[in-house]
Amino acid sequence: MNSTSQRELIFADKNISILPRLNFSIDDAVKEIKRHISIDSIFDKQTEIIIICTYSLLIICGIISNFIVSGIIVRKTRVCTTRYPYVVNLSISDLILCVFCMPFSLLSLIKKKWILGLTLCKLVPFVQGSTVFLSSATISAIAVDRHKNVLSSFPTGRRRKNNEVILTIFAVWSISFIISSPILYAQTIKKVGLLHFYTYEKCIEEWPWGNAKGLYTVVIVLVQFLIPTLVLIITHLRIESHLNYASSRYNESSTRPSEERVQKERLRNRRATFILLMISAVFSITWLPWNIFNLIADFYPDCMSVENLYLGFVICHMIAMTSTTTNPILYGWFNSNIRREILNVKEKITHVISNKKRSDRRNSRSKFSDSKL
Repeated sequence: MNSTSQRELIFADKNISILPRLNFSIDDAVKEIKRHISIDSIFDKQTEIIIICTYSLLIICGIISNFIVSGIIVRKTRVCTTRYPYVVNLSISDLILCVFCMPFSLLSLIKKKWILGLTLCKLVPFVQGSTVFLSSATISAIAVDRHKNVLSSFPTGRRRKNNEVILTIFAVWSISFIISSPILYAQTIKKVGLLHFYTYEKCIEEWPWGNAKGLYTVVIVLVQFLIPTLVLIITHLRIESHLNYASSRYNESSTRPSEERVQKERLRNRRATFILLMISAVFSITWLPWNIFNLIADFYPDCMSVENLYLGFVICHMIAMTSTTTNPILYGWFNSNIRREILNVKEKITHVISNKKRSDRRNSRSKFSDSKL
């Protein structure tokens, strides 16, 4: 027997001796690989249906609530002369999340393969990150805008120019895109699987060094939570200080109408700050699990199984996406003008439905009487 045949036999013997330790045969291994190839879903069918239904509900609720608030603002107010453009800006960012980001994010979370190409692989996370930063920056911009308006218009009565609001919104969008730009660099498509046998494309993040993703997540947390909270607190305290100064000055000159105006402005400031703090707090709470889970996955990737990792990402992402509904609900309900219009719309819808029911009942009665005749 030549040396080649001897080596083949030795190799065969080694394989035979290894197989019992692995506790499956070559046929079993081939069957398992074929099964893995044929299944594209990450979760079982029941879990996948629950996830799809939940995302669908979030998308529908987000679209309806944001359209209602935006429609009321555009229809009932002169947008260019108020702070309502910022609210419309919040609604636009939420609508982008609902219409563009959530469907593609759902696909990437429940399917192993990415079939939508490199452009969407980069664009979807980038747009999602931009809209998140946009929401935080818009809340801060509302607080700063109110601060400037109170300090410049009280007690002189001078108002800021309308084009400043448009410029601020443009700046907010630009800053959000700049902060999210590292995502465009990091997102890429990579082939995973069994090399030379079975591979598929996966949309993943690939950062230049090990802790880069973790550091960027820390920056996201600071920009999302810490900066808006500090801005809200600082602007609120400065407005209160300015109003106290104005109140003491008017008290000395005994000008009662101006003092009443100061008290009214103080109440408006506290109510506006409360609304913004509520929106910021709820927004932070909804996105906090997603960011914490990302930090855990970045710094301690081996602390859980792959299945639990995917399930954790899905749950945290669904919690984060509830912000698309909470933003319009909170601002719409706590803002007295918008709440009044929402209730008027509700009354009109209820009136139309009741009229339709009465009309249907009358038609059914007339048909019944005709049939008897």
